[in-house]
Amino acid sequence: MKPEVTKKVLLFSFFLVYSLLTLFPFYILFVRSFVSTRETTDLHLWIPERYRVSERSKVWGILEFLQLTKDKLAEGFGLNDPSVMTNRMTLGEISRQTGIPVKKMQDYLSPIYRYHGWIYAAGNVQFFKSVGNSVFVTSMSLVMLVFLSVMTGSVLAGFSKRWHFKIYQIYMLSLVVTPTFIMVPKLLLMNMLHLTDTFWAIILPFAGGNALSTMIFTNYIATIPKELAESVYIDGGNRFHYLFRIIFPLCFTPIGAVLVIQLPIFWNNFLESMLFLYSKEKYTLQVYLRSFIGQTTDDFQALYTTVLLSVIPMVIIYLLSRKMFVRTLLSGAIKG
Repeated sequence: MKPEVTKKVLLFSFFLVYSLLTLFPFYILFVRSFVSTRETTDLHLWIPERYRVSERSKVWGILEFLQLTKDKLAEGFGLNDPSVMTNRMTLGEISRQTGIPVKKMQDYLSPIYRYHGWIYAAGNVQFFKSVGNSVFVTSMSLVMLVFLSVMTGSVLAGFSKRWHFKIYQIYMLSLVVTPTFIMVPKLLLMNMLHLTDTFWAIILPFAGGNALSTMIFTNYIATIPKELAESVYIDGGNRFHYLFRIIFPLCFTPIGAVLVIQLPIFWNNFLESMLFLYSKEKYTLQVYLRSFIGQTTDDFQALYTTVLLSVIPMVIIYLLSRKMFVRTLLSGAIKG
């Protein structure tokens, strides 16, 4: 085998194994969303073919776990009178009293148990509300971050004045300051401004930009020829014309780079959301997941399904924007 072919085969094998190892946890999470809580400790590499409901299962446990009404359960069993079925009765006792085969009741309950996690998630209004809250907070944070970082970079680019470099150094100083170090002062400031328990308490701290976005836009805008600014002023334009008609259209590459880096950070932001948001209806997705884990320690199937659904929005965003992200990452390496 030729060395070039061997190199390609090894490279392909490496990336194939890496891709499989990356996707494997998500695959297990998907399979787990169909595995009942009773079988949580068992290893499942594929969706179980059938969930076997024990004939000793009691009515009250089925109603509470599956969140069904007694009338709905009786209708599924084929009972005309739900009163003959008490909460303490087992499936075996119901069968002996009514003559309904246990297998018929098990066949009715088996798919409900199998898809219980998805049924629970589909009816969980608070989950979808928290997803909407995260989308709003993330999108507003990104828009304000990009907008103000570009404006900051357009002023600091080139360091034409001494104080420009001083401001730039202050931004760079934030690289060595951990976010938790300033969390208490930030909380006190938000309390003083009466912004706690509002989304703006999370959005506004990101609005002024950060060291990374400021560094990216400052260095990129510094490479734009000054003749473009002069041509705008000659044609009767002003600073805002130069900013919105020249700078922003030319900053597609750094904007894409900032989005790639900051999007998962804003989406997975947990600490600020936990500290600043008190109302349950304002929970972002990460805070909701934390509270959900504490509430459903006995329903792992619903937990796995909810965690899996929380990943889907980010996957959709990256799939829809993958061409832009790839073009952004390669634009600095390929000329022309």
